[in-house]
Amino acid sequence: SLGSHPSAYLRENTTNFGITVNDTAVLWASDNNTVLGLEAATELWTSNLTGGQHVCIGRGAGRDVTTAEKNTFVGYYAGALSNGTGSNVGVGHSALYRITTGGENVAIGRNTMGALLAAYSNVFVGNSAGYGSSTGITNNNVGIGTSSLYSIDNGDNNTAIGCKAGYNVSAGYYNVVLG
Repeated sequence: SLGSHPSAYLRENTTNFGITVNDTAVLWASDNNTVLGLEAATELWTSNLTGGQHVCIGRGAGRDVTTAEKNTFVGYYAGALSNGTGSNVGVGHSALYRITTGGENVAIGRNTMGALLAAYSNVFVGNSAGYGSSTGITNNNVGIGTSSLYSIDNGDNNTAIGCKAGYNVSAGYYNVVLG
C-alpha cells in the first residue's frame, strides 16, 4: 500500500493493494477486483461487497458497482451507475453508463448503450450504438455502426448494421436493418 492513508481502503481478510493521492484511491486491487482511476468503483470501498471480479479503469468507471460480478468497464464513467448487473463489458466514454438491471452485454464506443437501464445479452459497437432510453427492457440485439439502433427501448432480437441503421427502431422485434 502506498499513499497518505492507504489503510482506509483495505478490507480485512482479503488480498489488498492500494495507491492513494490526496486521500483518494486511484489504484487498488481487492476481492479479485482491479481498479484504476479517480472515482472508479468507489462504492466497492464503502459497501458490503457481495460481488467481485470486476475490472474498472478510467475516471468514474464502475463507480456504483457493489453487488454484481464479473464486469469490465474501461473509459471515462463507463458503467458508472451500474449496480446489480453482471458479466458486462463496457469500453468507451460513458459506455453502459446507466445499466442497473440485466447482464451479459457488450458495449464498445462512446455512449454505447449509455441510457439503457435494463438490458440482457446485447452487442453494440459504435459511437452511441444502442443508446436507448431509460424506460424499457432490451434483449438479444446486435447493433454495429455509429448510432445503430439508437432509439431502442423495448425491442428484442433486432440486428442493425451500418451508420444509423435502425436509428428509429424503439419497440421492434426480429428486425434486420442494413445500410
